[in-house]
Amino acid sequence: MATLGFHLVVSLVAAVVLQKFLVYFPLTRRLLVELVLWVVPGNSYLTEFVQLAQSSNGNGSKSRAPRKNATEKRPASSTGTGKDVDLPKDIPLPLFPGKIKAKDIEVLLYYSELHWILHLSALAALIFVMSEVFQVLFPAAFYADVNLTVLWLLLILYCTVKMLGLLTWLVISSATDNTSERTMVSLTTLCFFVLAVGVLILDGTWLDLKVDEGLSSMLGPDSGSGKGHRKNASLMLLIKSALSLSAALLSATLIFPGLRLARSYLDALKRSGIVEKMFSQLSFICPLLLVLLWVRPLTTDLLFPAGGEPLLSWLSLAQFEHIRLLLVVQFCALRFVMSRSHLQQYLHSAHKRIGVHRRLVARFTSAKFSNTVNTVNGSLAIVALQYFCPVITLLACVVLQHSLGSYSWTGDYLQVPAASVADSKSPRFFSRVPLALSALFPAVFFRGILTFYTVWLLLSFAVSTCLGFLYASYTDR
Repeated sequence: MATLGFHLVVSLVAAVVLQKFLVYFPLTRRLLVELVLWVVPGNSYLTEFVQLAQSSNGNGSKSRAPRKNATEKRPASSTGTGKDVDLPKDIPLPLFPGKIKAKDIEVLLYYSELHWILHLSALAALIFVMSEVFQVLFPAAFYADVNLTVLWLLLILYCTVKMLGLLTWLVISSATDNTSERTMVSLTTLCFFVLAVGVLILDGTWLDLKVDEGLSSMLGPDSGSGKGHRKNASLMLLIKSALSLSAALLSATLIFPGLRLARSYLDALKRSGIVEKMFSQLSFICPLLLVLLWVRPLTTDLLFPAGGEPLLSWLSLAQFEHIRLLLVVQFCALRFVMSRSHLQQYLHSAHKRIGVHRRLVARFTSAKFSNTVNTVNGSLAIVALQYFCPVITLLACVVLQHSLGSYSWTGDYLQVPAASVADSKSPRFFSRVPLALSALFPAVFFRGILTFYTVWLLLSFAVSTCLGFLYASYTDR
């Protein structure tokens, strides 16, 4: 450890321990196994079912479903089994429930990507916890070494954002007529870009993002006139334009996950119990409530008036900022808790998908029936990625803000110990890297930039789910 450093040793040990542990307790298996899916019966069963339904309609009596084979636990799919059967549109189609087994999830589309992202996130969480414990126990040694937790979090951000982009392109390319999907993504990107510009303009007056304060700390003091002033203004305008563009592109990847989440929310309100409904409503409205915590007239100006005494004497501004981050972490924990409910509601949507396809096509056969249900079941890992990637991205931004923004668990801002600053004769080159980075990018800069992305992700969650709620309510009429 004296040669490699604490963070590198902890990363290697955590990777080995987690790899051995997840062989016996994989997160993906615990997430997906035992969910209820719907299975299409075989062609012979469908043929007998249609004949009984038609005969009962002619006689005016209630139809009775044909008897299944006693040895058959799960009905066989009708794909490729016998002659294709025409299914009338005026009879209900039979679907049989079944539990997802461990062997079923390994053939799902994008299962390996889901497995890898969940395990990488668990590894980064374990390394972050051990790093925070080391920071509390040995603060001087912590600041004299490279914090590899930041590299792990940046890797997670890259993987989740890249996966969101791939999923967005998958939805666009898999559509039969992708003109509407392309138009929607392009239009939402433009609208979100305008909204991001407005958010940055309102920073400091209506919003408490502190982006200007962070950029000023990096660019240096402004003289107020002359060449230096024009240079700083140009650089600030360029950086804000880049922030607005990146925020708009990020929000464009959250449109389809928001539509999916809104559909599951509406289905949960119709099918779930009272406890699950309560958590679903809380998960749906939380992003908008959390965004209000960064509205200055409602929070900062009210609690900490300029030139006056704080409303709460025991609460400092740094503690209030840390409380906001902890509330966002709790929201992410709520989304993780509700993950199985979201996936279960998606599997139940097979009934509604069948009804939509029966109305759109002139001839509905058993092959189309089976393909519709199998498409819903086979896309389970894709829906899980659409659910987890935005939450993991938000959580990584919050943890990065805690680490790079010099927050402490007591709520105050951390100060680098003098012993670590004076350590310039260390034999390891990487021991001097954190000091150089902290001099180039101060903690105020990271607090401003990461606060913007945190609030923007919450705002994107609220906007995309509200649009999805309106769209789903309109299509259900």
